[in-house]
Amino acid sequence: MKSRSAHCIVYPESCPDIEFAINKLEPVRYAYILHDADTDENGELKKSHYHVYLYFENARYFSSIANQFCIAENNIEPVKNVRSLIRYFSHIDYSDKFQYNYKDIISFNLDIDKHYADISECTRINSMLDLIEDCLSKGMSTIDIMRECANKGFYADLRRSGWLGHQIIEESRKKAENCIEHPKKGSMQF
Repeated sequence: MKSRSAHCIVYPESCPDIEFAINKLEPVRYAYILHDADTDENGELKKSHYHVYLYFENARYFSSIANQFCIAENNIEPVKNVRSLIRYFSHIDYSDKFQYNYKDIISFNLDIDKHYADISECTRINSMLDLIEDCLSKGMSTIDIMRECANKGFYADLRRSGWLGHQIIEESRKKAENCIEHPKKGSMQF
């Protein structure tokens, strides 16, 4: 299996230098946390383990990720919802589990605070629209815009907008193409 994003369970004894191993994989962004206080259904302490989120520019085979961390491929899964995963790192939405401090999540090129902030729907929609405009200005395809929205935690918002979201992307793309074909004097305006 291969994917652009992965959630891995990595044991410290199989990978003593987690950050070094992550950096060897060269992800575009990543986050990880050590879970060393989880308990099983009998109250016994579970084996310490890292939860690792990786996002790559191009899809990666899980076998290569597993080899780097010295873990089995079944310890890796594709990420469907980055926000849910990052929130799971601290167990904030799971009151029956040990509560880790989300400030202990180590990350690169990922705004962890955003996944814990309760922001209004209006703010989220405006942020998503700003992201779409930015992607369009870079000439990104619709599918890449959808991926970027998903990676920035806006997939649910984009999905809820459905047809309207698609229309916004297409309308903005046409305006951008029109500005390129018929530039106005001064700055480009949408």
